[in-house]
Amino acid sequence: MTDDELADVTLLDTPVELRARSQQHSDELLREMTLIALQIREGDGNALPVRLTELVTEVQLTYGRFSAQTDVELDNAAARGDKVAPTIVYRVPRTVGPFARHLIEVLEETDEFCREGSYLLALAAPPDIRAFRLWALTEFERQIAGEAPM
Repeated sequence: MTDDELADVTLLDTPVELRARSQQHSDELLREMTLIALQIREGDGNALPVRLTELVTEVQLTYGRFSAQTDVELDNAAARGDKVAPTIVYRVPRTVGPFARHLIEVLEETDEFCREGSYLLALAAPPDIRAFRLWALTEFERQIAGEAPM
């Protein structure tokens, strides 16, 4: 990719422990959604578990390599016991901005699906994890659109 196709997204004062809890919650939820998606009959590609698992696969394939080094930095901060990572910079494709909005919408729908409680053991994201997730994804959306980090 050329430099014109990439943009820096800076996350300021990232709470390290909250980020780890958010990742753990996402991993647990994805495991359950994957099992449900496997049980859904073929042709029901509109079902939320199918859409979520496909979206996560797309995130990993399309953007995973752009976050790998930054994820290592955050993991190292957690291992050191840092409370906050003052400045984290992601160099990502500009397409991540609109994609972040789509991801927010699907995650909000997923939280509602969890609140209904019909199929999952996993709970909807607690308020602090939901707020963290929304902040981080919105920062990608905002900064790709040219706004300053908040």
